[in-house]
Amino acid sequence: DAEAPGASRGSRSLCPRPLDGRCLGELFDQLQPPLRSSQLFGGMTVASADYPDYLRVLRDPGATLRVMRHTAQYCRDRIAGARRGYRIANGQALVARLAQAAIRHGAILQLSSPVEALETRHRRVTGAVVMRPEGAHRITAHVGVVLASGGVTGDQQLAGAFLDNLAAGQTHLRLVGPGVRGDGWRLALAAGAQRVTDVSNPCAWVPASRVPLPGGGHESFPHFIERAKPGVIAVNSEGRRFANEADTYHRFARALVEQAAGRPEAEGWIIADHRALRRFGVGAVPPWPAPIKPYLDRGYLRRAGTITDLASAIGLPPSALDETIAAFNRHAREGRDPAFGRGQSGINRHYGDPRSLPNPSLGPLEQAPFYAVRILPSDIGGFVGVRADARARALDGEGQPIPGLYVAGNDAASPFGGAYPAGGATIGPAMVFGALAALDMCRTNDADIPAPSLMSAI
Repeated sequence: DAEAPGASRGSRSLCPRPLDGRCLGELFDQLQPPLRSSQLFGGMTVASADYPDYLRVLRDPGATLRVMRHTAQYCRDRIAGARRGYRIANGQALVARLAQAAIRHGAILQLSSPVEALETRHRRVTGAVVMRPEGAHRITAHVGVVLASGGVTGDQQLAGAFLDNLAAGQTHLRLVGPGVRGDGWRLALAAGAQRVTDVSNPCAWVPASRVPLPGGGHESFPHFIERAKPGVIAVNSEGRRFANEADTYHRFARALVEQAAGRPEAEGWIIADHRALRRFGVGAVPPWPAPIKPYLDRGYLRRAGTITDLASAIGLPPSALDETIAAFNRHAREGRDPAFGRGQSGINRHYGDPRSLPNPSLGPLEQAPFYAVRILPSDIGGFVGVRADARARALDGEGQPIPGLYVAGNDAASPFGGAYPAGGATIGPAMVFGALAALDMCRTNDADIPAPSLMSAI
């Protein structure tokens, strides 16, 4: 929260540089690809740092040139036979570089090898049994085992004990990877580890939409950015606003869940006018000059000539939506939002549009036709997990380390206690506690290496 007492007003997030995936050799095809709906032309990755260029394409010569270079590189890759572009970015680039480093230092990556059980001897974890394509395989751990399987939110049965919307029978879209199934949680508890569930939030919330894919099937798409743009608002199933749309995705999605208590579904709608949709895109719908007809044809994007007709098309009370947008427009023209304070904070304005005056985050919905995309709650990682100490050692019910067992990533309880202070609140602790686990295992194996401290590692 950039407006909280003591918060930094500057940006501290780090993003990996894009790299050529051919450096991975055969491992490139094993790298989990990005969401299909987030890639252009069926397989072209857009780096976060390049996103502003794609919003300005054909309007800014420099941006157009850079986008053309990326597109030309992608075309060369596909002509050469690649199933998708070799240029990888964002989280994929981070994973690729970690894989490179691991292989360079002699690590053996065993993919498609889920852990079936931990092996223990005299209360010490001494190895694991994994299922490989050829059958069960026992791996002996001379120093320790690190559990880092992604947490519990990918298993709806486990997550239903912590997520209010799931417990109420409402939908929770899946965004976490296909391998996230709660395995680390189950293995740790079976070994006597203590779980942490008394957190302010059970997960890092994010609003998402269900995108129909060409050829059938669906995938979930996270709504990170467009909510802060002028000409865009969000309403609930009653046609009323329920939050500051430009707030962080975590706070916005939590508000989406909270306002839907007692209702059949925790749903909302992102609504935009034609100017906003074509300038910024909405959800999986890209900005101009990309076509929007496929999204209309598959029912992902709804369109109508008036707000009243749009409300009828998506099942909202027309009078309520008319009143909501009329009030929003009236204040947006003045650059203010008395209902939720949108556009007052620095982060609201940062993610808006500097061309929109008097407030970068506010603009009326005026240019027909009007569009809507349905949103539902989702998450990008859990905050509940196994209790660990400052050396990443899993702790038992009495708060004592379980010899040989370490936990990192979303398998571990969040060090922030369920808060989401900034982007990277899941991957940051994952990397820190993964390193702490490795350092402690080195110390266990070599008395000359000092024990790491949490503060010095951070």
